[in-house]
Amino acid sequence: IKMVGSGHPNGRYNELCFLRWLAMGNVGGFMTDYDVFPLHNTSNLIPRNDNFTVFETVANHGGGIPCYMHGSSDEWTRMAHIILEIAHNEPPPDKERDGWTDFFALMRVHEKTPDSYLKHDVVINAKDYLMKDPHVGSQTDCDSLSPYNAIHLSHSDLARSNRRIFERPELAKAFMHQYEEKCSD
Repeated sequence: IKMVGSGHPNGRYNELCFLRWLAMGNVGGFMTDYDVFPLHNTSNLIPRNDNFTVFETVANHGGGIPCYMHGSSDEWTRMAHIILEIAHNEPPPDKERDGWTDFFALMRVHEKTPDSYLKHDVVINAKDYLMKDPHVGSQTDCDSLSPYNAIHLSHSDLARSNRRIFERPELAKAFMHQYEEKCSD
């Protein structure tokens, strides 16, 4: 399988992103990226079925972002085979990357067969909050976050808000402290 080329700085990272799908096929359940943070107890808010579900979607596309997902062992295995088949059989979507990522493969799955997995948009991206230093200081901010189960401090949101990747731990800590202080029930 040609993932991101061996000369690409993120080649090993992207390879591991594909492998986590196969690992989850052994156990099933929830999987989140390390940069997804819960906003409240979500045990009663998330559907508990076996269908493969992605909990963050791409604006203006509808496909899922593979940062917070759930499925049975069989569903994880099914989806792993689908994205790996795409990565193996189709030309890469981005010629500069010289290969596939699990994000682009999941987007392609949605383009080809939109009903192949469920999508629930309950994760908010952090871009707007990162632009604010990231402080949740008003009730309006708390209200705007209330429909969401989690916040995703993705590397792309960091880049769009002129933040550096090494700032992520402190930004997450500051955001979660402010959120807990201002918005918790």
